[in-house]
Amino acid sequence: MKPSNVKDQEHLETMKSKSIKGEFKLLDNSYHLQKWLRKIKTIRRMGPVHIIKEYKLSVHCYYTGMLFQDVAKLNKISITSKEIYWVFRHDLLEVLTGDLLYPAKHTNDITSDAWSLIEETIVKDYPEFAAFTDTHAKNEIFHTEQSYTLFKACDLFELWLFCREEMKLGNKDEQVLEIVYNCQRWIPSIADKCKATYIIGRIESEWI
Repeated sequence: MKPSNVKDQEHLETMKSKSIKGEFKLLDNSYHLQKWLRKIKTIRRMGPVHIIKEYKLSVHCYYTGMLFQDVAKLNKISITSKEIYWVFRHDLLEVLTGDLLYPAKHTNDITSDAWSLIEETIVKDYPEFAAFTDTHAKNEIFHTEQSYTLFKACDLFELWLFCREEMKLGNKDEQVLEIVYNCQRWIPSIADKCKATYIIGRIESEWI
């Protein structure tokens, strides 16, 4: 992606010049990546759904990352620092696409393939996002199928936790209830595949 204005261009050229001189080691992609990371806090999760509390993409990424670390420790699942880094930034592409609910992305194989195609198309124009697609994660980031499946379980588990909090606040929106029910159907089987027994036990203890 090119800088948005002359000032940005001049700043980038200055930084690149200093990098060549050894004053900074800053690549074009990392410069733009940090700009996009700052936008994570502006993206609203669950856009079409009525919610009581604010739910930003930055909050979801942060808590998913913490769950990934904590559940791995509790259930003795091997994870790497590379995986942890990625999980804390896993939805970065949504600063461009906005949040799209999981059922919409993965209604069937057709919608899943379509979403993958959207990701691939975005990466062509925005190379700084290349490391944040699911395809890249599966092929280059996660060292085992277990750690990748743990991430998927934590991603949905964090959503379930938020929606349960909404219900406790009195939110009876049908879409919130539907998300909770769907998560309760999907998460246990995903968590079972990676032996994340903590997640299974937590959901069973608050099953509705």
